[in-house]
Amino acid sequence: MVDDKYLESGGNGSNWPAYGRTASEQRYSPLAQVNDGNVKQLGIQWVLDLPNERSLTATPLAVDGVIYFTASYSRTRAVDARPGKVLWEFEPKVIEHAGDRMRIMWDMNRGPAFYKGKVIISAVDGRLIALDADIGEYKWHYQTNPGETWDYNSNMDIVLADVKYGGETIKALLHAPKNGFFDVINRKNGELLSAGKFGKVTWAERIDLKTGRPVEVEGARYENGDATVGPGPFGAHSWHAMSYNPNTGLVYTPTLEMAGVYKDKGMDLAAWQSPHFRIDPGVVFRGEDTPKDDSTVQLIAWDPIKQHKVWQRPLPPNWNAGTMTTKGNLVFEGNADGEFAAFDATSGAKLWAVNVGLGISSPPITYTIDGKQYVSLLVGWGGGGTLLGSLAAQHGWKYQVHPRRLFTFSLDGKVPMSPPPAFAQPVDPPDFKIDSALAGHGGGAVSGGPTPDLRESPLAASHAALKEVLVNGARLANGMPKFAEYTDEDVDGLMHYICQRARESNAAQAATAKQ
Repeated sequence: MVDDKYLESGGNGSNWPAYGRTASEQRYSPLAQVNDGNVKQLGIQWVLDLPNERSLTATPLAVDGVIYFTASYSRTRAVDARPGKVLWEFEPKVIEHAGDRMRIMWDMNRGPAFYKGKVIISAVDGRLIALDADIGEYKWHYQTNPGETWDYNSNMDIVLADVKYGGETIKALLHAPKNGFFDVINRKNGELLSAGKFGKVTWAERIDLKTGRPVEVEGARYENGDATVGPGPFGAHSWHAMSYNPNTGLVYTPTLEMAGVYKDKGMDLAAWQSPHFRIDPGVVFRGEDTPKDDSTVQLIAWDPIKQHKVWQRPLPPNWNAGTMTTKGNLVFEGNADGEFAAFDATSGAKLWAVNVGLGISSPPITYTIDGKQYVSLLVGWGGGGTLLGSLAAQHGWKYQVHPRRLFTFSLDGKVPMSPPPAFAQPVDPPDFKIDSALAGHGGGAVSGGPTPDLRESPLAASHAALKEVLVNGARLANGMPKFAEYTDEDVDGLMHYICQRARESNAAQAATAKQ
C-alpha cells in the first residue's frame, strides 16, 4: 500500500508512487537493470496517443503496473503499463467551471498524487515553511528573496538528502530557486549552511550566511532607471525538477541564463493596484517578441557541498524538462528540441538519445513490471517558456500538428519514431491596409506551439470572425477565454497588429532566404 511509510522509503524501486518518487523528492531510482553499460539498447516499447491534449508537464506515477497522469486542464487518466491501454479517464470540466479565471490560468500542472488507493489532483504552494508534522507547530522558515523581487519565487522543487558537511552527516534541504543561489539548509533547525551561485547572478554579491539575506548590488532594484538584471524573471532554474544521486553526491539541474530588463518608469507605484484577471506585476520586464538567441541553457551536475559545477551539457533554448537519475549511473532528461537523452551521471557523457517528435516539458520516471525495467515519458510541449515568441517557436512545434503522447521505453523496445517539426506560415492579406496607429498591441503574436500562431490565422483578416472568438467566446471549449469588455476599436487594433506582425515576419524570412 502507498502510505506514509511507503512514500518515505520508496520500496525497491518497482513503483514511482510520488512526484519525486519518494518524500525526499530526490527523483533517484535504485533500479540498475538499465545502466551506463547497456542504455544504448533502449528502444520504444509502446506509444499512447493523447488526442485533444496540449501541454503535458506532469510527472506520471506508476503503481502496481498502472500509470496515472494529468494532462491539459487536469484531465486524468489511468493506463495499463503493459500494453499501454487506457483503463479510465476523468474529466473535471475545468474550462466549464473556470469562468474569467481562464484569462490567467495555465492548462497544465505538475501531476497527481497517489495515497492509499486514491488518486489526488493537487495544487502548489509558493512559501518555504517547515511545520511539525504531528501537531502543526511552527518550526522555522527561510525566505529566499525579500518580496519575491524580480519575480524570484521559490516555486522550484526541494530535495531532502543526508549529506556529509563539516565532518558530520546533516539532514539537509537542497534548493535551487530562481534567484541563482543553490541553498543548502539544515532541515532540522532551518540554518542556512551555504548558498553558492549556480548561474550568472548580477542582482546580489552573495548571501549572508548569518542573516540568510542577500547582499544586493547597487542599482539592481532599478531605482535609477532601467536595469539589466541576471537572472531574469524566468530564473536561473525554473519549475523543472532537479534530481539528486546519493552515489555521486551530485544534483542534476536544467539551468537558464537569460537576463531581464526591469523598469517602472512612468508608473504611479503609490496608486498601483493589481488588475482584475490580468497579469500586471507593476514593473515592465519583457518586450514584444523574444529573439532566438536570447538565452544560454545547460544541464549541470552540481556538488552541493563544495558548491561548484562538476560537469555541464549545453541544451537547446529555452525550456527544457526536469531530470531523473538512477543507480545505473544515469541521468535522463528531455529537451525543447524533442530529444530525450541519457547521460553518464559521473562524467556527463551522452550515452543515448532519441528524438520523440515534439518538445518535452515533462520529467521521466522509471519502474518495473514482472522484473523488467521501463522508462516512461509524457511528451507535450508546454509551460510559460513557450510564450517567449521566436525563442520558443524556433523548434517548429506548430499548434495541433504534433501528437501529444505517452512514451514507454525498454531494453528490447522496437516501435518506430514520429513526424518532423513544422513552422508557422504567416498570412498577409495583400489588400489589407495596416493602420500603424491601431497596431498598438504587444506580445509579438508568435506562438511557441501550445496555442495557435495568430500570424497565420485567417481570423486576423475578418473583424466579425475575430470578434466572435475574442468577445463572444466562440473558442472557449478549446481553452481560449473571452474578453467581453473589448470594444470594436480593440478588435480592430488587434487585427492591425497581427497583420503587421505577419508582414514583418514574412519580410524577415524573405531577407534570410536571400542571404
